[in-house]
Amino acid sequence: MNRLEWILSGLLALLLIVVVVLAILFWGMRLGQGSALPGGSAAPTSEKTTHTARSAYEAARAVAGEWAADAQLLSANATWSAGTPFTPGEAGWGFQFYS
Repeated sequence: MNRLEWILSGLLALLLIVVVVLAILFWGMRLGQGSALPGGSAAPTSEKTTHTARSAYEAARAVAGEWAADAQLLSANATWSAGTPFTPGEAGWGFQFYS
């Protein structure tokens, strides 16, 4: 191998190492997202709730307001049992805020 091939091989190896390190960092950050707000959980719970989207949002907004006064809604989702029709009062609601 000539000098240019050695340099290019070294740069390729360095690039591969950087990509692996970044992948590990992003994977670790995803694992650490279990608790986005103090005292709260980003994952849905197994408890069956009877909240409508509006009442669940109001409760989540109050917690987010304690976390950061300027918190804004980023996303909302509903979960319900597979194979059953969507019933608003029996869905589990999840909200994600950012500040």
